Amino acid sequence: MKNFKNLLSFLTLLAFSFVFLPACNQSPTDITEQIQTANNAFMEAFNSGDAHELAIKYTADGQLFPSNSDVIKGQENIEVFWNGAKEMGVAKAELETTKAEAVGAMAVETGHYKLYAQNDQMIDHGKYVVSWMKVDGKWKLHNDIWNTSVPESPIKGAWNLVEIKNINDGAVTNSFPNGNVQMQQVKIWTDGHFSFTGTYAMNNETSNNYGEGTYSLNGNIYTENIDYHVSEPLIGTSIKMHIEVKGNTLTQIYPVDDSGNYDENNYSIEKYVKLD
Repeated sequence: MKNFKNLLSFLTLLAFSFVFLPACNQSPTDITEQIQTANNAFMEAFNSGDAHELAIKYTADGQLFPSNSDVIKGQENIEVFWNGAKEMGVAKAELETTKAEAVGAMAVETGHYKLYAQNDQMIDHGKYVVSWMKVDGKWKLHNDIWNTSVPESPIKGAWNLVEIKNINDGAVTNSFPNGNVQMQQVKIWTDGHFSFTGTYAMNNETSNNYGEGTYSLNGNIYTENIDYHVSEPLIGTSIKMHIEVKGNTLTQIYPVDDSGNYDENNYSIEKYVKLD
């Protein structure tokens, strides 16, 4: 966060240095309300799914500076980018202007954003810096830079299963490695999806094991929404777990309630070691 604040200050200073140098005898004018009004129109277009309307709110040579991407240049490419964001499940955006100052036809804004999925679940939040240009009397976005404030998920990556126990009525019914089951399984988490694949052997019979879906993580409370699974009755269901990461070891206990509590006589525990 400290590094971003330093970068934010630098970018703002740099923007004012280059944009306002020819007009250095002018004092910046506070246009926070004007830019928030422009952002309200941006949000309306975004939330209605109108990527073309979004694109024309940028200057003809406007640019986006998204994370993990090359610079997106020009209205046509900006429209493609925002269409892609909608297709990836970003349903709604909220923008809040912190401050906006202008000298002449150029302005710099700082603010905060929130992004939501269809179910109004917030999927990202962060901060941004935008340089604006007045074109034909209207403020248009010129350079749009943003950065997430969400820390990287501690479970993100590939993990190898090293231990599992199923407890029913207080007794261990299945266990690996020192038990009645032999397993090989890798589980992978991205920012919002999980998948696992492997095999298990029981009673001299080997079977495949696999599943995939989406998840949410709130502290140690993890909810897994199953889209595909080797066991068909589990498809479309959700499982709440308690997850804890210590060093390169991840432990998940399930099922749990909303507070992470579980029945000590009936639960399953799995342990994984991180691969990357």
